[in-house]
Amino acid sequence: MGYDLLCIGDIFCDMIAKPVKRLPKANQQAITGIMVNKGGEAANTACAASMLGLRTAFIGRAGNDAIGERVLEKMKECGVDLFVKRDEKKATAITMAIAWGKDKRAFISSEGANAGLGPEDVDMKLIDKSANVMRGGIWHTSGLLGENRRILKEAREKGKETSMNLGWDPQGWGKERRKLILDCMRYTDILFLNEEELKALAGREGAKKIIGLGASMIGLHQGAKGSTVIAKGIKIKSRGLKVTTANSTGAGDVYNAAFIYGRVKGMDLDEIAQFANTAAAMHVEGEGDYLPNAKEVERRIRE
Repeated sequence: MGYDLLCIGDIFCDMIAKPVKRLPKANQQAITGIMVNKGGEAANTACAASMLGLRTAFIGRAGNDAIGERVLEKMKECGVDLFVKRDEKKATAITMAIAWGKDKRAFISSEGANAGLGPEDVDMKLIDKSANVMRGGIWHTSGLLGENRRILKEAREKGKETSMNLGWDPQGWGKERRKLILDCMRYTDILFLNEEELKALAGREGAKKIIGLGASMIGLHQGAKGSTVIAKGIKIKSRGLKVTTANSTGAGDVYNAAFIYGRVKGMDLDEIAQFANTAAAMHVEGEGDYLPNAKEVERRIRE
């Protein structure tokens, strides 16, 4: 069986605090609800894509523990085919997510088994069978940091559309680490990232530099402001929907999945931007770890 999308990268157990008005001061406390969900950029994208209706596979590593069992079962429930190695030495990764004020978030993570994901885990036969190949959780899967260029290059040479979700570098965007990412742009069709990440990666040149290095397009996450799709000679701004935030964690991953869905279905870039924005907004306002299907997103757009 072939796949519309193959996601390669991180998987986490997310412990997500529901938004509070403001962060408590040192040694003080705030009370709110806490959710325990599956997480990780690549794993979230795979689940969101599968729920939208794409045939989706995921390559990653999880610990051989109860937490790993829980998050992998959640992925199976979403319909994702799993190619996951269970690590006997490292625990399943965990992230604590905190949200406050207007669209402010912070994360504290233990990378766990993700750090052990290596080139031996990436089955090139799966790439052969997949139309789209996406790398997520770049910084959390350090064992593949030096392999990304090769993986994306081989996928591109096999005629696959490639994408990368960047995320924030917890080690401070050092020159050598940035170079490892910039060297991948020649083989990256879509780079997903937010405004702060774009500035940290490419400096003042921003999108111009990324496109100049060979990336076909950028899907720029802009939170409540919506998103912008940037390609050579193209800049499409799509405004965000007004929603009441229930869970903003993973919204960018839902956007990425919906963007790729649009590519698979042959939508034009204007339609893709609107579809991806709407799917992400529906996730943000949904209870728990709500992931919309394509018909729900289309209905919301019509409304």
